[in-house]
Order: sequence, then C-alpha cells, then structure tokens
Amino acid sequence: EKSRVLDRALGLFRTVRDTLDPLGKQDRLEPLPQHLLENVWFEIPHTLFSLGRHDEAITEYGAAIHRYPHDVRVLTAYVQM
Repeated sequence: EKSRVLDRALGLFRTVRDTLDPLGKQDRLEPLPQHLLENVWFEIPHTLFSLGRHDEAITEYGAAIHRYPHDVRVLTAYVQM
C-alpha cells in the first residue's frame, strides 16, 4: 500500500515538474508556482529514496543540487546521497 501511494506521488511530482519547469526556465512563473517547482525538484529524489530506488534517487538528488545549488535542502540531499 505504502509503495503504491509513493509511486502515485512520484508520478504527480514528475508531472508538476515537467509542466512548470519550461515556464520556470523562461522566468514566467509567479512566486507560488515557482516555490512548488522548487519543492518537487527535491521531493522526487526523497520519494525515490523512500521507495528504495537509491540509484535513481542519487541521480535526481544530483539534478536538484545542480538546479538549486544555494537551496538549504542541498545539505539534506548530500546526506541522503
């Protein structure tokens, strides 16, 4: 049950990221959607880690770190990696 819920959440996080990311790169997001985009960049690897998909999580943590190097969540990402 837990893994099914996490898989569904992962799919939704990826949908949000894929939808908002092009607009974020064009600096066309209001503050709330921009904050949501930043959150999903870090929630995707957290969710993968919770699912035990560690290799994928490491790849996604690296992408989040590269995308938001000054975010405070980078430290948590490095610890998880």
